[in-house]
Amino acid sequence: MSRRSTSWRLAPALLIVLLLSACGSSNLTPAPTGATTGPQRPAGPTAGRELGTAVFEVDVESGQVEVTPLEGDATNRAVFNGSAVTFEASKLTQQTGQTESLSLSVRMTNRFGAPIGRDYLRVLVGEIRVSGPLTASLQNEVTSDPLSMSGLRGLTFVPGGAYLVTRFSTNRLYLVENGQASVFAGQGSAGFEDGNAVTARFNRPNDVIYHAAQDAFYVTDTGNHLIRRVSRDGTVTTIAGTRAQGAADGPGDQATFSAPQFINVDLDGSLVVTTGDGAIRRVRLTAGDPTQAASYLVSTVATGLKSPMGIAVGPDRTVYVAERAANRVRAIFTNGENVVIAGTGSAGTTQGYGNVAQLSGPVGLGWARDSLIVANSTGHDIRHIFLREGDTPWLASNWFVDQIAGASTPGFRDGVGLNALFNTPWGLRARDDGTIIVSDVQNSAIRRLGVPPVIQPTTPSSSGPHIVSVINATGAYGGMSEALPYFDYALPAGGLAPGATTDALEWQFAAATSVGRFRFVVTVEAQPNGNISPEGGHQTGAPRLRVQTVIRNSSQGPTDALSERDGAGQTATINQDTRGLAVDPDGVVYLASPRTVRRYDPRTNTITTIAGNPLEAGRAEGDGPTARFSELSGIAAPRPGVVYVADWPNYVIYVLLNTTGDPTNASDWQVTQILGTGQWGNAGDQNPTGFGAPQDIASTSDRTIWIVDSNSHVLLAACSSEDIADPLRWTVVKVAGGQHAEDRDLTDNPPRFNLPRAIAIGPDRAAYVADTENHRIRRVTADGTTTIFSGRPATVGLAPGYVDGEASSARYTYPSGIASDPAGNLFVVTDDRIRRVSPTGTATTLFSTQMRTSNFVRGIAVAPGGDVWFADQTGLRRISRIIATGSP
Repeated sequence: MSRRSTSWRLAPALLIVLLLSACGSSNLTPAPTGATTGPQRPAGPTAGRELGTAVFEVDVESGQVEVTPLEGDATNRAVFNGSAVTFEASKLTQQTGQTESLSLSVRMTNRFGAPIGRDYLRVLVGEIRVSGPLTASLQNEVTSDPLSMSGLRGLTFVPGGAYLVTRFSTNRLYLVENGQASVFAGQGSAGFEDGNAVTARFNRPNDVIYHAAQDAFYVTDTGNHLIRRVSRDGTVTTIAGTRAQGAADGPGDQATFSAPQFINVDLDGSLVVTTGDGAIRRVRLTAGDPTQAASYLVSTVATGLKSPMGIAVGPDRTVYVAERAANRVRAIFTNGENVVIAGTGSAGTTQGYGNVAQLSGPVGLGWARDSLIVANSTGHDIRHIFLREGDTPWLASNWFVDQIAGASTPGFRDGVGLNALFNTPWGLRARDDGTIIVSDVQNSAIRRLGVPPVIQPTTPSSSGPHIVSVINATGAYGGMSEALPYFDYALPAGGLAPGATTDALEWQFAAATSVGRFRFVVTVEAQPNGNISPEGGHQTGAPRLRVQTVIRNSSQGPTDALSERDGAGQTATINQDTRGLAVDPDGVVYLASPRTVRRYDPRTNTITTIAGNPLEAGRAEGDGPTARFSELSGIAAPRPGVVYVADWPNYVIYVLLNTTGDPTNASDWQVTQILGTGQWGNAGDQNPTGFGAPQDIASTSDRTIWIVDSNSHVLLAACSSEDIADPLRWTVVKVAGGQHAEDRDLTDNPPRFNLPRAIAIGPDRAAYVADTENHRIRRVTADGTTTIFSGRPATVGLAPGYVDGEASSARYTYPSGIASDPAGNLFVVTDDRIRRVSPTGTATTLFSTQMRTSNFVRGIAVAPGGDVWFADQTGLRRISRIIATGSP
């Protein structure tokens, strides 16, 4: 439960899941890059590994299905890993048409040693990825120009259809026309000399690029630590570097390089260069003669890369780099932020999404047709990397890697796509028309091929033409644009016993006829048989949890007719101004929207409005459709069929009762005002049921309600009979707080508060208060005894802060939401975090978003099984704990 009075931030939530894994990090150091014109990547992890219970690999042609358990690691383990819950899948059956209808029969066996689930198990299907080789129709012909020249390295296109290639072994540049090579520049012996094509000397020239605006070539002269310029007649001049190895920035005649490797032209005409010391440098012509080094300025874009080689520039000026030693491709955005977009760091042949795909010694890199082409040098193949349509570029999982040429074994053979063979492909250039040229080093040849059409892998329910999608799911989570489907397995009473196997369910898919293989990760979700709340970490988010968006926020304003859509989770929406959450003992979630009360059942994944109307503010009793509220600020659900809500502008509290009817039908709910007079009051004065504007409420018994109000008071309301709908049976007393509304302080005797915003009840029957402006968590008993439960003593001051630790050292910043679990743990909403506070007051961090300030949490509650529910600007979300294997 929570209420906020100022714009803060936060996000995410889920169920008991069966696996997780960690995110990688980067030591890459960005350098200032000036004006930002491309995508601005937010800070965060660079790549993530798969999470779930098992991976299904489906071979459409053979019908074979391989199921691989995901086991987790030392810091991220599962409740039920692959040895605890096993899947058995039938062979794939199919019917072919314009699309293929595919079907699997799948069942699960409990190997855990204890019952799992209650009345059902839910299997969530993750993104479906086309992981196998493309069909021949989607691959291109590979042809070659055998030059019989050893030591080939970089190459570039030349106007008119020819291309220029560098040769390490002879220290020369060669012009290749009609399959024939001739010397273009270089004397032949290693050394240094500017001059005409015959007298000029290089020392291991590694790469070359044609600069269309200058009608000239630029060369990385690796052994001389220089950047050289070569005119169309072969005249060579030095434009950057002193021949001394180094990393100094400055004018071209003073800057130094360390073994420059590969080079490309940015959209503004500057040159970007990778170097042997793990850097990316920029060389910019500032004025004057382009053949003179003094006319150029050298700066550093980034350092700390692992053997950076090929470099490419996208249309938004994002720089892409192949890190050969790290087996990955990295993107560096115009603001200096970086992210790994492809490669796990280990060499291999795996295709798929960028966070799971493997590369092997990537060297050459080019950009064409909105995608990257990579020369996989020790993998002996060519890879194609493209961004999923509509996705952001700073997540590796949004990129896709497939193999378009080469069989991943060394050899020499022309042919279509994967039938061709390469032996150490090295330099690579890709043109806008899709033409690709590659230097095939060990074959002493130049190879040619084209960029294939992009085949967009899609999430199972995305709009537009599907590649593979689920067509008979039980339901789905999330919004329509990114909904993830699930299958529910019915269980006998008491859950799935040890050694027991579920009945088989048919999983049906529709697939494009071009798909040869596809893969997906499944995650088993189950209701626990005890309390399993998420654990926190110290000064960081907890590693063993999973977050899930169950229902998306509406994009409409909070009073719009479309701001609250009832129905199945994947099509429903919640109001963007939802203020409070409560969970009843059956696990049903209730939402206090500004003018409505809504009910979400996780079992059916359905949300319904049970009282109020989002279009009409007011103060009215009656059945659900008749009732009116002005602005609900708190909600409590002490037992099924009983809900309390606080309407703060009206200074009242209502009870919603459903004793015999359908809980999803608004007409079967009766709304009655039980507390408040409709005007401001001060409990304990001549106003036995009056109070200030109620900020939040809490209740674990349907005959008592705890309240925090705008007077900075903690109140306790009690009903003297079982007729909780009779307002005459209710009274309110002030338990703690100053004598007057202006009495705001941090004292325990007399107990005073400073604008508390939220309250929860622990299993000890005490109230726990988020004392917002005092930045503490306070404990209040029914007799008024008040203590600081978590947060520094009053003697050290009232300054906010963020410190995890024991009760006396923990610090909070504007705590505004609080909920309690059956084990006595508290979950506290602060400025951009959800904190977990143990029964002894020790604070840890459960979840930290560090997101935009508009994404703050507006409501928080804990389910009987321990799931933490909250609402923010993303939607209704759930956090679930992931526990070490073997835990009950």
